[in-house]
Parts: sequence; C-alpha cells; structure tokens
Amino acid sequence: LDAELRERYTRSGLAHLLSISGLHVAFFAAWLNVLLVRCRLGSRARFAAGTLVMLAYVWLLGFPAPATRSAAMLALLDVARLRQRVVAPRGLVALTALCVLWVDPWAIQSIGAWLSVAAVAAVIWAGRATERSPRVVRVLAPAAAATLLTAPITAYAFGTVAPIGVVANLAAIPLAGIAVPGLMAALIFSSTWLAAGAGLCLALLDWVAQTAASLAGGHFIMIEGWRAAALWAGVLL
Repeated sequence: LDAELRERYTRSGLAHLLSISGLHVAFFAAWLNVLLVRCRLGSRARFAAGTLVMLAYVWLLGFPAPATRSAAMLALLDVARLRQRVVAPRGLVALTALCVLWVDPWAIQSIGAWLSVAAVAAVIWAGRATERSPRVVRVLAPAAAATLLTAPITAYAFGTVAPIGVVANLAAIPLAGIAVPGLMAALIFSSTWLAAGAGLCLALLDWVAQTAASLAGGHFIMIEGWRAAALWAGVLL
C-alpha cells in the first residue's frame, strides 16, 4: 500500500481497516449467516456450514492472529448458543487467546494479536458496563474503550495514537461492512456493478479517513517505544 495512504488511515484511527483483521472475518461471517438463514437451514446445519466456510476463509488467509481470534470467538459463541449456555466474557476472551496461541505459538510476538485481543476485550467490557446508559454513551463507549486500551500498544509499536478514531469508526465501519463483502462478491462473480458499488464505499471510506486525519488534535505522534507506551498506560489508568 502507498505510504501516504497508510499514514492517513493510521492518523485517523482506521488502520485496522487496512489489515487482515478480525473485523473483516466478522463482516464475512455476518453476511454468510444472512445467506445461510435465507437457505432455511436448521441451527446445527447453519453452524456446521458457517464454521467450515469461515475456517476455510481464515486458512486461505494463512491464519493471521487477528483473523484466527475472530473465527475462534465466533465459533465458540455459536457452540454456546447451540448448547444454550451463558458465555462468560472474560473466559471467552481468554480461551480465544489460547486458541490463537495453539494455532501459532509465535503469535505472542505479534502486535496484531495484542491489538486484536485488547480491542475486543475493551469492546465487550464497555458494552456490558454501559448497557443501561443513554444511547449516545452506548454508541461511543466501545470505540472509546478500544482506543484507550490499545493506545499503549500503538504508542509502543507505531508512535501514533488517534483518539479521533472513536468518531471516525462510527462512519467507517458501516462503510467497510458493505465494501468488504461487496469486493468479495465482485471477485467471485466477476461482476462490474458489484465492483462499482464496493468502489463507491471505498471512496467514501477514504474520504472519512482523510477528513479525520486532517483534524487538528485528532491524533498524537511521538517516538515509539516504552516511554510512549508508559505515557499512554498512565492515561489509560
């Protein structure tokens, strides 16, 4: 990818949309579930088909840590739903992290794995903590929690923290949720009109990134390393 494009998405807090992240697997799984429901399959058949296709997709990607985390979490949630069990969030996150390490023990050194687990843990915690709060708080809290909890990691690895991402993601994630499956469908069916629709979403997504990156005070740049991580760990605390 072009360096200027990468920088734009980093400064807007949308860098996770450029990587093969757990969010992309979630998009894929959500649209796949819509198709399986339309096929009128039973819950067990839908689970078996959905899990197999999702695992095949992650295998095709090469089992990157964030995608593996997302696939494992979705599969475990489906197993719990089939068994009519209440899922303990901390146990789910911990078991998912262990699944990632079982697939690739060296994922412990992956910044992507750290960010993926930290972000999803923050989103789950914020969702539970604000479930009785006003709607505005419930909408902003998951993104704010994910930004704060991952800030020490991004400061250590990249030297950039982008609080503007809390707002930018509200517009960017729905656009990506249409663009990603649209691009997949365009590749599968060689459809120019699907490609054009997905291209429009990508153009709007890039406009959101460019606008958010240009806002004064929307991001902070520092020398990456332990000092930057310690500073943002203090902010988090």
